[in-house]
Amino acid sequence: MGGTLARYSAEGVRTTLVTATRGEVGEILDKDLDPKEAAPRLATIREGELRNAVKVLGVNELVFLGYEDSGMAGLPRNRERGTFWQADEEEAIERLIQVVRRVRPQVMVTQNEFGGYAHPDHIKTHRVAIGAFFYAGDVKRFPGGEPFRPSKLYYSAFPKSLMRQMAEAMERGGRLAAKAEVSDALLDKCRPIAGTPADCIAAIEEYRDAGCTHVMLELWGANRHEQIRLFGEQVLPHVR
Repeated sequence: MGGTLARYSAEGVRTTLVTATRGEVGEILDKDLDPKEAAPRLATIREGELRNAVKVLGVNELVFLGYEDSGMAGLPRNRERGTFWQADEEEAIERLIQVVRRVRPQVMVTQNEFGGYAHPDHIKTHRVAIGAFFYAGDVKRFPGGEPFRPSKLYYSAFPKSLMRQMAEAMERGGRLAAKAEVSDALLDKCRPIAGTPADCIAAIEEYRDAGCTHVMLELWGANRHEQIRLFGEQVLPHVR
């Protein structure tokens, strides 16, 4: 999504990024951080990273829905009150509807139904976005504000070919098991999702700089800037 946001922001299109949580319990992969020291303030760290990223991408507005990170699938935290996964779905939809009615976007983009990689919060994001898209125009069910219905709703998705190429790039960056993890058998279980991918090649430098503010980019290894540059130059041009 970073490249898409950078592209449309550069073209003068107003963009708003809505996030349900601040990633309170994400992995700490930044080698400059002490995990024990950083864990209690991870939400603040990740919010700062995100705010820096949206500045680089030119995003006009960043909105937090106010929920807590639910953690990866199967963890006990999935069942804790206050997490996005446990949030009342109608309430979450209403929160997003208020944003939609205020911003009045022509297009909404959200996670696919699998949540990208089956993260509970990503799956919940998909459900909430679907509800907000269809019910933002229904003031009887969700009162408050002027009714509005966006014109289009897109899901983000990874082509199978791109997943394989990313796994190979991650192997070169130090994740030796990545290629084996992204097996043909696993990819064959993924149902393709139709969509219109934006041409993000022109925005790859902005995407790279913004993406590297996030600790998750440590997965690419110490030379992550080079890996992402190669990803933009050699992989994305072949994605159709």
